Amino acid sequence: MRPVPLALAALLALAIGAADSPPATTKAPPSALVSGRYEIRLAGSPIGRMTLSRRRTASGYLFRDRGLMALKLGDKVSRITLEFVCRTDARLRVLSFEHNLQGDGQRHLVRGLVRGRKLVVHYRFSGAEGRREFRLEGPLLISPMATLYFQQQARAGKTKITGSVFEPPTLTLSPYTASFRRIKKGGQTLLAADVTRRLTRIYVEIRPDGQLHLQDGPMGQKVTRLIGKVASPLRAAVDLYRVLSIKVTGRIPPPGIQLRRLRVRLMGIKVRGLALTGGGQELTGNVLTVTAPAYGTGTTYPLPSPAHRKWLRPSTFIQSDHPAVKQRAKAILGPTKDAVRAVTRLYKWVFQTLDKRPIGPAPDAVSVLKHRRGDCNEHSVLFVALARAAGVPARVAVGLVLRGGRFLYHAWAEVWLGRWVPLDPTWDQFPADAGHLRLVYGLGRGVLDLESVVGRLKIEILDWK
Repeated sequence: MRPVPLALAALLALAIGAADSPPATTKAPPSALVSGRYEIRLAGSPIGRMTLSRRRTASGYLFRDRGLMALKLGDKVSRITLEFVCRTDARLRVLSFEHNLQGDGQRHLVRGLVRGRKLVVHYRFSGAEGRREFRLEGPLLISPMATLYFQQQARAGKTKITGSVFEPPTLTLSPYTASFRRIKKGGQTLLAADVTRRLTRIYVEIRPDGQLHLQDGPMGQKVTRLIGKVASPLRAAVDLYRVLSIKVTGRIPPPGIQLRRLRVRLMGIKVRGLALTGGGQELTGNVLTVTAPAYGTGTTYPLPSPAHRKWLRPSTFIQSDHPAVKQRAKAILGPTKDAVRAVTRLYKWVFQTLDKRPIGPAPDAVSVLKHRRGDCNEHSVLFVALARAAGVPARVAVGLVLRGGRFLYHAWAEVWLGRWVPLDPTWDQFPADAGHLRLVYGLGRGVLDLESVVGRLKIEILDWK
């Protein structure tokens, strides 16, 4: 279980940068430096620190964010470091950026360069590297320069703006909307910004001097400025598995039972935009019914599959066309060309091979195959990559799993066998039981959409069998 570290690493990267008071067009001497120290809290406990700075250059601005997070995941503590550098012109148009995220011996390096209406991104993970291009539909927002940009737009008389925001941890470009208003707080006037990105809302307050006052983000995460304060020690006292789990009400099944059917009521969230239907799930109003297929359900076929070719293609984190992945899939399957047998052999190999312990910051299939360790995210991306390499359409499902009277955030897989069948390579379940509630697909954009659910969702179990 761990969409959580990836999501929190993304939150760290998305934290709104500090800014100074003059608008972007005000003359300032080159090398004038403005900086601030910030603390990141979750459930009231410190989990990270950031230093945000901006330096005026001869042609524009240089922004630099540095951060450290200590995340407790069960019995393991992961320390994630971030450095995010962004260069803009004097009008705060992004020219280039570099994002460096490291944790547990792994590194994610992402560099971006804006060329007209195109964003060109080069990335290097622990196991792979590549290049992607994105078409920009509006002004590009990068988190280190966001507050100064918002201030500039508000001072120009704008109360609402739109554009595109790029999130390096997940390599996603998403549209955003920001609305501005002035508020009175603590005897001073602040600029308040409500930022909406896909399903997620972030609230920011900016001080009269232009620096960040506070930020309320997804999952109950809060960023506050440290003024004359000593930052609290980072002891990773908050167990993210526990804090971000959901205590359920209603008819709770006894521990250890493998559910064939589960019916729940979802409360506290908007269900629109989530992947709640299909693959054994039905939604009526806010009532979700999950039915696990019987073992052997589905239609086998000779590989490769002629259907759902979208789910056979490689992606940034699921490199099913990489030689190492293709060779491993071939070695596991041998002469097998039957889809059901292939799925069984592949998921069993993943389950039996990977050392089950959390790592970070974000998995890709080649890295997992190389290091052979991880939890549900690593198990899922590696299995899906192997399945696609073998010719079986497969995708990563992210959502909740019922354990011990609570729902925990979890990732598993779905494979096409004449219908979409859930499969859990972390817990050795094929098919996965009805205690798996899928909310989104994928560990990139899907995890960002999951942020809108964490900390808000409440669940009542209506019945089960």
